[in-house]
Amino acid sequence: MSPMTTLTACADNAQTCKSATRGLTPIVSAALFLEAMTVSITAIAIPNMKADFDSSLAVLQWTHGAFIIGFAGLLLLGGRVADLYGRRRVFLISTALFGLASLIVALAPSLGLLFTARGIQGAAAAFMIPTSISILTGAFPEGPARNRALGTFNAAGAAGFSVGLVIGGLLIAELGWRWAFGLNFPASVLIVAVGMSVIPAARVDRKSVKLDWFGAATVAAAISTLTLALTLGAEHGFGVLELGLVAAAVLLCGLFVWTEKIHAEPLMPLSMLRIPGLRRSSLASLTLLGAFFGFNLLVSVALQTGHGMAADMAGFALLPMGLLCVAVAQIITPRVMDRFDIDRVAASGLGLIALASAWLFSAGSLAPLWLVIAAATVAGGLGMGLAYAPLAVGAVRGVELDRQGVAAGLQQTTLQVGGVIGIALAIAASTLANRPEAGLLAAALIALAGVAVLTRRTTFQPSAPKGAAQ
Repeated sequence: MSPMTTLTACADNAQTCKSATRGLTPIVSAALFLEAMTVSITAIAIPNMKADFDSSLAVLQWTHGAFIIGFAGLLLLGGRVADLYGRRRVFLISTALFGLASLIVALAPSLGLLFTARGIQGAAAAFMIPTSISILTGAFPEGPARNRALGTFNAAGAAGFSVGLVIGGLLIAELGWRWAFGLNFPASVLIVAVGMSVIPAARVDRKSVKLDWFGAATVAAAISTLTLALTLGAEHGFGVLELGLVAAAVLLCGLFVWTEKIHAEPLMPLSMLRIPGLRRSSLASLTLLGAFFGFNLLVSVALQTGHGMAADMAGFALLPMGLLCVAVAQIITPRVMDRFDIDRVAASGLGLIALASAWLFSAGSLAPLWLVIAAATVAGGLGMGLAYAPLAVGAVRGVELDRQGVAAGLQQTTLQVGGVIGIALAIAASTLANRPEAGLLAAALIALAGVAVLTRRTTFQPSAPKGAAQ
């Protein structure tokens, strides 16, 4: 028996909806801004951490790896816990935990505590991000209102990533990397304080519902193991250890599927995968960050190695990409989604990423600086700006209101796993071909796979389940 929640989309009265949700989108989007800014700050901070801890870059890559393992492994659980125990409560607690973990990162005297705190940050984000999405999809009806809300949410993520590259670089240069992480703490406190007043509480009847803890543990172990295998493989190549971890992840996935089939209240009912929007959006999300992360890695290499830029100057060089992505996501994408099929809109974004990757690949290792920046602007500004929000909208289309958290968690999980796969494939292609730009061809092919998923029409279009947002 599914839990019934009083959180419903305000589809009938536009004025009531506007009044009830005033301030909701900005404060929820601020959480994604903070998480995205932290991701980009981490990339810039690693060289400074190397000097501070007197360690190697290979070891310090786990500053990012620990976050990703905690994040990707718990996204499904985070979305489901929000559905069962209240989205407002889960959002506020996870945001507070994210801020506290950031403070521990800033004060960490050892690498062990640093990596542990980063893992906690990732775990907190795994609850915070899908809950944020389900708060918005639960508050706004399908259509223009939801498109605008998720467009703003996506723009906040792009803005956070861009601000992290630029402002983060300046903070690290002037005050040190610890300040860049420490400022997350007061920001999180502010988000929680404002969120308590603007996010509506929802009564949830969960008397007969038991959380599928075994399924949650199994899928978390499967995704974390796969992420670990791909991260190690990207660094050292795929040897016995890495292939063994991949095999273990496959076995754990099989165990998760079996668990979901027999559990009375599964973490993610397998029937959800028959919902066309969720299935297509999740598969396409796997390719979106898979293509873009691989592309972005090689663009960073081209700027810093090929053109001799320092990390902070490379961040400034990519600023047009971030600014364009914010503008496209906030202004253009919601309007385009109102007029055209959202799968086609997302496919257009992926197509632009494929085009930019192929364009830069054709120029070879001696691509001029203007071409590198132009290709990055097309892929990251136009491509990501057009593709991200439609995939988030598509993932919850036709999904019951009390399952939208887990649907958002599934889509976010495939995004993160796709990003790790994309980096691994880009590095593998570059290594095997002994040409750094060969990874761009891999990125282009991954993006084209996403286009194929989104443009393939299916004749099976079931009606929305009972209780779905209309």
